[in-house]
Amino acid sequence: MPITGKANDKKHRTVVKPGVDEELDTMKQTYDGIEDLLNKTSQSIAETVPAQYSLDLNVIFFPQIGFLISIPIDPETGRGNYEGDENNGGAWDRIFSTRSRVYYKDFRMRELDETLGDMHPLQELTVPSYVSNDTFITGGEGTSDGAVEDQPCMLIMTGPNYSGKSVYIKQIALIVYMAHVGCFVPADAATIGLTDKMLTRITTKETITKVQSGFMIDLQQVTKSINLATHRSLIIIDEFGKGTDSNDGAGLACGLFEHFLGLGTERPKVLGATHFHEIFENGFLPPRPHLAFGHMEVRIDMDAEAVEDQITYLYKYGHYEAGILALCKHQPEEDVRLKNEAELHSCAAMSGIDQAIVERADRLGLLSATGEDLVFACANISKGEEEDLMMAERTARAFLAEDLRQYRSGASDSEAWQDPRTLLNQIMNAV
Repeated sequence: MPITGKANDKKHRTVVKPGVDEELDTMKQTYDGIEDLLNKTSQSIAETVPAQYSLDLNVIFFPQIGFLISIPIDPETGRGNYEGDENNGGAWDRIFSTRSRVYYKDFRMRELDETLGDMHPLQELTVPSYVSNDTFITGGEGTSDGAVEDQPCMLIMTGPNYSGKSVYIKQIALIVYMAHVGCFVPADAATIGLTDKMLTRITTKETITKVQSGFMIDLQQVTKSINLATHRSLIIIDEFGKGTDSNDGAGLACGLFEHFLGLGTERPKVLGATHFHEIFENGFLPPRPHLAFGHMEVRIDMDAEAVEDQITYLYKYGHYEAGILALCKHQPEEDVRLKNEAELHSCAAMSGIDQAIVERADRLGLLSATGEDLVFACANISKGEEEDLMMAERTARAFLAEDLRQYRSGASDSEAWQDPRTLLNQIMNAV
């Protein structure tokens, strides 16, 4: 067994023996040697600071935050006893403080972060790579005397299924929440204003305890957002309007977005995701300084043999400029059809849907997009299906033409229905 008993007793957990996996051995050596690394780094930095501060200087490591220099706090100033100087790489950046110590980063700490990495181990276990994305929105000015700047307070996103729209807007909400409870924010830099509440229309939680449809629950969530929102609120709207007719849903979504945009200095910060492409194609929400449009980037290759390879998700946020939106409205119909076809095929294939079902759905979707009658289209049958129906009809008519009453005369109940079955078999064999 590839388990070392001594290490088990010491660490009180299962430990894989060295030599089983080279990459695992390297990671364990790095992890086991981090204490020595911190001590050596502390000694190196201590040589560059005034002697009176060097004895109480430490270098520590926090997951997600990375490597930090720790210095005792000055009770009178609330700052560290030493914060770097221009002769030794510049002033240190203060990260956070406790009652007794202040924690900083300098160029040496950032080099360690880049060399050893500060990605969360859970993230490393679940995703092969992580695509970082920027965000910029700002709410209204409220009752302040400052002028309202022409900056976006609303971001509306689109993109195919699986492209990462919902994850993008949810992670922004999580980062805002983490910042307000004092947690580390996983970003290179972040400026997050005070937020009084986060209001969402993300998931529809249906229950049999209330006589409410899913769409009614959606409307109630949106109503609460409208009534409670202020210029310091963050609102997340994910796929609102999909619970009703597509035309009505697109109209409701546009009406909701227009309402928030029309609140002037009380505009909240709004992040929305939608599949109603007609909003973009028909210009239902005209571009303006306070409104930004975005999408999650994908790459389409219609020549790929495997269906799941026809579309590649990049999980990268892209910004729509006003000029690009104008071009979208005049995009050739064939390009739109090919794009939608690739997205449909890829999403369905990755979900395990049978290829025949996907192709049938794509044909009907194309017919619907071109205004064809789906009832008539669904009524069309293949030549083989038509022959089977004709044979079934001839069999039924031949059977109905027989007088079954003659088979009951002079026969017992057990024998009464034997002859009709025999007759039916004869008819089916004849047909």
